[in-house]
Parts: sequence; structure tokens; C-alpha cells
Amino acid sequence: MKPHAALRAAALAAALLLPGPAKAAAQDLEPPPVPWGRVPPPGPYAAGFDALHYRVAVEIPDTGAYIRGTTTIDIRLSAPRDTLVLDLTGLRVNAVHAGTSATLSPAAFRQTDGRLRVAVPAGARAGDTLHVRVEYEGTPDDGLLIRPNLHGARSAFADNFPDRGRFWFPSIDHPGDKATVEYEVRVPASWEVVANGRRAGADSDAARPADGVWRWRMEAPIPTYTMVIGAADFAVGTVARCARGGPAVRVDPSVSAWGGLNGDDRRSLVPNLWFNYSREDGGRTRYFNVGPGVNLRASTRFSSWVGASLSWNRQDTQWYGNFTDSVGTRHYTFAHLEQRTASLTWRGDYTFTPDLTLQVYAQPFVSKGTYANVRELSADPRASDYDGRYQPYGDAAVAASPGGFNVKQFNSNVVLRWEYRPGSVLFLVWNQGREGFAGVEGPRSLSQNLGDVFDLRADNTFLVKASYWINW
Repeated sequence: MKPHAALRAAALAAALLLPGPAKAAAQDLEPPPVPWGRVPPPGPYAAGFDALHYRVAVEIPDTGAYIRGTTTIDIRLSAPRDTLVLDLTGLRVNAVHAGTSATLSPAAFRQTDGRLRVAVPAGARAGDTLHVRVEYEGTPDDGLLIRPNLHGARSAFADNFPDRGRFWFPSIDHPGDKATVEYEVRVPASWEVVANGRRAGADSDAARPADGVWRWRMEAPIPTYTMVIGAADFAVGTVARCARGGPAVRVDPSVSAWGGLNGDDRRSLVPNLWFNYSREDGGRTRYFNVGPGVNLRASTRFSSWVGASLSWNRQDTQWYGNFTDSVGTRHYTFAHLEQRTASLTWRGDYTFTPDLTLQVYAQPFVSKGTYANVRELSADPRASDYDGRYQPYGDAAVAASPGGFNVKQFNSNVVLRWEYRPGSVLFLVWNQGREGFAGVEGPRSLSQNLGDVFDLRADNTFLVKASYWINW
């Protein structure tokens, strides 16, 4: 075969392998996310592939929620396949490399409908271990939550349940596919990181890494919905209850349940409803969350998703603070917390023409609570009797008025994309953020607080980005 004929044949093979234009270069924009909680289709999930190990490297910035990540996955091929389908939604993929040896080569890939389709290297056979490295960036729409915590301090926490790992790292995001995992997490200098498994390359869980990268490794295979990290400016200690560096505390048995309903994805209007419930501390601690939502596909031009999240948290052993008295004695205090949280999320996509599209995202968020009954650990925090683990805290200045919190936040993005000539794109972006914190719960209801979000000062960011394709 002549050289130019061979090139044409290779290009035709790649086009057949990946529907649409296969590419190995970065996209210009984060693709829109898909709703979480969709029921997978009947039959095997990711047939022919079995994830063995994930190495998730992610960088959380000093400000904002824009992350950069590199995830490397070791996958066993159980049957011959030409395309690997990974779950990844709402983040921009910059590059994909793949291979069956230590040397990886650039791989053709395509992102669509919340999936990342990667060309399997030629010559890969059943029984081989495929190594895939994905480089990506963007603002997670879910899964990895980077926002103020209930104390108003910025933090990051991964909540992948039931299938939200795909919002911050590529994976075979199904509870039936288990793998080992290691994390390499770079965070602001004052933060610490906790994750599944054990710290790697450190003498203790609290030791601060010299290179600024926190490494954790989980040797037992687990599903992606339990592959989580937590990062914030907190004290890390090996304790049974979060006494923040204090002694271990006995924990009573707990009960938890979750479930959900999802409509028929073939319909133009698809409702869904998810909930979870937990009961701890002999019934003194309870948590309930419900998340209704609906996905609308009004036409081939317009699609939208709107959902709400409501949670009630009654926590009888909420860590409150560690205090040192005048004689140097350390007191580890806990309080009863009554907390309510609400958020609304709306996403919309409209296609004016194949070259002109509009994407909109908006989410108001409110969390409020009040502390009461401040106690400290007793001389025997491992007592079998629940009340024997705690004793009244004697500092009246703290115990008499423990206060509370009220966190309000709003984030929105509007992106207009115009491909004014083939390969040349203009973006007009508007981002708005509002944030407020008070040290008391306040008398207003959750619905009123959601309305109050729009009275907060707005931080508006406008961005114009243009690219011009030069072909020679």
C-alpha cells in the first residue's frame, strides 16, 4: 500500500472507531454535565473492561473551585474491544494517553453525553492490562464540593454517592466495579487532607508533606462511590470520634438507608427522587436528605434540569471546640446541633444554530443551625454508657451561649459560544457569586434565606475569549 493510501485508511479506521471527529487535543469549553442518579441500562456495565486501580491526582486552588487533575487507570481487558467508555461529565479533557506497557501514547478520544470514549490501542488483547491517563480541568458541578462549611470556613469534600464520582474524576462509575485507589492531592498550604486507606510516604496521618502533595492509598478494592477525600484547615488525628487531636471516643452502632426513583429516560420529561437517612448515638443523632429533580428535553434545541436538595441534621455529638484553661488543662467539647440545609440547582442548554449555543447554570445554597448543650469529654470517653462519655463544660462564657451559623451562597455561570468560522470560536462568559455568613441561625425560614441570597453583594466576572484557526 502506498504511504498516502495507508494514511487515508488509518484516518477512516479512526473515524469508524469514534463517531464524529476523533480528537486528541483539548476542548475549548467544559461540556455540560449530565444529571446524576440515572439508572444504568440493563446488562453488563462497561462490558469487556474491569478497573483494577485508580491513581487520582488533583489540585485544589487557593481560591475558587476550578481544579486540575490527572487520573491514571489500570484496566484489565476481559474481551477484545476497540473503545473504552469512561464516565466523566462537566470537565474539559486536555489529553488522553493509553497503552499496555509503561510507555503510553496519545490516544484519540471524544466527550459526549457525560461519557469519555477512548480508542483502545491497536494490538490490545483479552487478558492485557490497559493503562489510561486522562488530563482534565474545570469546575466540578457535583461530587467534589468546594464551598464554605457549616462554620463558614472554605473546605473541599467528595460525596460520590450514588454515581457522582464522574463529576471530578474519570472512572467506570458503577457500584459493581471495584478497584484499589491512591490519591495525590495538592491543596492550599494551611490545609490538611484525609482520604480512604492509609497515608503514603508519611510517618503519621497529620504529618505535612514536604512537597505539598498529600498521598493516600487504599489497598482493598472499593466502588467509586466510596472513593472520597476531605480537605480543609483542620487538625488531623487518629481518633475514633472527631475530637480534633483528643482521645478516642466510643461510637454506638448506626443505621443508614438510601434509595431513589428515576423516570423513563426515553421521555421528554424525566422526574427523579433520591433520599438518604441515618440514625446514630442511640437515636440522639439523625439525618435525612431528599433530592427531587426533573430533566426536561423540550426539543432538540433545548434541554434543562432543575433539582432541589433539602436536609435535616440533628447531631448530638458535633465537635464544638478545644479549649485550654488557665492551668493548662485541655478540654474537648461537643454540642448538640440542629441544622437545616437547602439548595436549588438549575441547568439549561439552548442551541440557536449548530454554531451558536447558550449554557446557563445557577445554584442558591443555604445552611443554618444552632448549637446547644455544650459538653466536654469525661475521664472515660470510651464508656459503654453514652452519658458517661461526656460531662458538663464548666466555662459559662461558652456553654451559656454557644451560638450558631447561617451560610448563604449563590453561584451562576452563563456561557455563549459562537463558532463564527470552522475551528474559530468566540466565548462570552458571565460568572456571578454571592456569599454571606453570620454567627447565629437567625429567625427567618429556609425559603426566606434563599431569597435573602440575592440581597448579598454580587461579585461579577466577565470573560471574553476568542480563538482563530489558521490553516496552512
